Amino acid sequence: MATTLSKAPTRTLIAVGIACLLMAAAGIWYNSEYLTVDYSETLETQSAENPEIKGDDLSDFYTVFYVLSGICISFYIILAITGIQLIRLKISWVFVLLGIVVAEVVYYIVLGRLWGLPQYGRSIAAATGVSSGGLVFQGLSLFPIWAPLAALWARNRIRKESEANDL
Repeated sequence: MATTLSKAPTRTLIAVGIACLLMAAAGIWYNSEYLTVDYSETLETQSAENPEIKGDDLSDFYTVFYVLSGICISFYIILAITGIQLIRLKISWVFVLLGIVVAEVVYYIVLGRLWGLPQYGRSIAAATGVSSGGLVFQGLSLFPIWAPLAALWARNRIRKESEANDL
C-alpha cells in the first residue's frame, strides 16, 4: 500500500507536466497559425459596416496584435519549460506553474480593463480574441484550476515522503 501512495504524487506531477506541454503546444500552434493571417479586409469591413467605428479606431490593431501575441507566446514557452521540469520531478517548479497561471489570469483581467481606453480600446478589443485564443485551450480544460492544485498536492506529498525517508 505504501508503494502505491509514493507513486501517486510522482505520477500526478508527471501528468501535470505533460498537460503543461500539451497546453503550451496548443497555444503555440494557435498563435503560429493566426500570426500569418492578413486581417486588413476584415478591419475594413468592420469599419464600413459599423459607422460608429472611425477609420482610425482600429489603426493600432497590428501593433497591439503582435504585442499581445508575443506576451501569449512567452506564456507558452514558460509553460513548456515548466512542464519539462515537472516531468523531471523538480518540485520547486510548481511555484513557476502557479506564477504563470496567475500571470495569465491577470493578463485577461487587465486586457478587459484596457478595452475601455478611448484611443486604443477598439484595437485592443479587436486584437484580444485573435492573439489570446491559444489560452482558450487552458480555459476549456479548466487547467488553471486543477493543474496548480494537483501540482501542489504532489509537491507536498513528495516533500513529506522525502523528509520521512531522511529520518
